[in-house]
Amino acid sequence: MSRTGILLGAVLAGGESRRFGSPKALARFRGEPLVRRAARVLGEVCSRVVVAGRVDGLEPDPQVTLIPDRVPGLGPLGGLHAALVELRDEVGDAAGGDDGEAGVLLLGCDMPLVGPTLVRAVAWVGATCGRAAAAPAGENVRFEPLCAWYGLACLPEVEARLRGPDRSLHGLLDAVDAYSIPWARLGPGVNPGWALRSANTPEALAELEGEPDPESGSTRLPPALCVVGYKDSGKTGVSVGLVAELRRRGHRVAAVKHGHGFRLDTPGTDSWRLRHEGDADPVLLTGPEGFALMGSWKGGEEPGVEDLLEAYVSRAELVVVEGFKGSSLPKVEVFRGARHPEPFFRSGEPGSETVVAVVTDQPEMEAPVLVLDLDDASLAARLADLVEEKVLR
Repeated sequence: MSRTGILLGAVLAGGESRRFGSPKALARFRGEPLVRRAARVLGEVCSRVVVAGRVDGLEPDPQVTLIPDRVPGLGPLGGLHAALVELRDEVGDAAGGDDGEAGVLLLGCDMPLVGPTLVRAVAWVGATCGRAAAAPAGENVRFEPLCAWYGLACLPEVEARLRGPDRSLHGLLDAVDAYSIPWARLGPGVNPGWALRSANTPEALAELEGEPDPESGSTRLPPALCVVGYKDSGKTGVSVGLVAELRRRGHRVAAVKHGHGFRLDTPGTDSWRLRHEGDADPVLLTGPEGFALMGSWKGGEEPGVEDLLEAYVSRAELVVVEGFKGSSLPKVEVFRGARHPEPFFRSGEPGSETVVAVVTDQPEMEAPVLVLDLDDASLAARLADLVEEKVLR
């Protein structure tokens, strides 16, 4: 991480464990104390991990620092406060007081199914979303505050709330206008609703013990949106603008371009020989500047876009696809009335029923979906808003 992107992992291990009946942080899950398990998960993402709160019987080691609450008896907010003060001191030493994107990645010790992929995604979104804090959306709530990123900018509000009546982390997240992370942003193969369950009793812990790892699930399709239209309608310009705006907002975006008759390899080159003389399929080219994957469809039949997304870009947070009008994916149509007699969404062809918006040079057009002006300077931002609302969520 950069000096202004310091990430401190903090295991929240305080509390009196009344419902659990014994020190919960030291209860074992798959042969490992809960507090150690949480510290190990954070340690795969953070350069330094602390345990916030008192844990009788837990000995410190070189990988984990024990830090007491600065203000005892104030619950999770007190533990977060201790971690943020620790981070402030570290940032002051390492970066001359410039906090930048420095933050605390908080994890409750009683969430044993949370793994590195999930916390890494939370940390990445938190550091890039432009908000003071970020937390995944819970099963039935706006935030899951015990697996969340809290920027150093939260510290003044935390200190104010320590003296007030509302010391809940939910109240803090509302007060700092935190970002509620949609599940789709947490990565393929991760089931957040499954992973974010907590064990407040020995019975609940035993039940989670028998559950499979939420991060070992099969690959799934990433969220995707097709930009479609007839030839020379301006699909590429709309796609480029949309991808650029989504990237500016911190999303990890891949792109797929459907075309005809293109050729990526040059006869006589090493990659061409591997592919055509050696019959390797596919061929991966990689180097310091980037990489490319080349192959061919055996039997001559092109796979559907869903198969392509699963096989080649399943790790993307979002994919913008140019083309594939007949697919079942949601679509934005680019329509130029000056060049084509009828928009695709009115054609009745397969896929036309999935159009969610039309971008056109005829913004007065009547349509059962959102109509956007092709020449609107805010077009990319409005499309990105649509994607975040309709596709990512």
